[in-house]
Amino acid sequence: MEFTIGMRTPGAFTAGKCLERERSNEFGFRDHPIEKGNPSDVAEDLPEYLQDRLTSLDLRSIDSAQLRDLAANLLWEGYISESAFAKFAIYHMDHPGPLDLTAWIDQAQKKIDNGMLAKYPVAIREYEAGIDAAEGIRKMVDYLSGQSVDVQA
Repeated sequence: MEFTIGMRTPGAFTAGKCLERERSNEFGFRDHPIEKGNPSDVAEDLPEYLQDRLTSLDLRSIDSAQLRDLAANLLWEGYISESAFAKFAIYHMDHPGPLDLTAWIDQAQKKIDNGMLAKYPVAIREYEAGIDAAEGIRKMVDYLSGQSVDVQA
């Protein structure tokens, strides 16, 4: 019986490698992660099933369980960090039901900025990862929906 073991490893000078230095993902990061990534680069190798899930999202009213499940898929596929996934999984346990992800980004950033979490560095890291992942998801939804503007054109 033969076994093949593989591990996803981002290229040396990619956004995935930069994210890997800052945060972990036991499944390995993609070269172009959604968290801290560029949507046009991410879209090049984003699996079709994830594209379909992202284009069908209503960011202003996403069920927290749906966000948790999406985050689990994104973690498994190497698009977000374990810290970002943990933030969304914990959020679901504390706040079941619908969530306005765009408003959550602003609220989470305010918690960090006003010093509410100053004594909790682990919480700050998870909030920062969650914010980066949520912003990446928002950008991907806009990009896949054709709402983003290409400033390089």
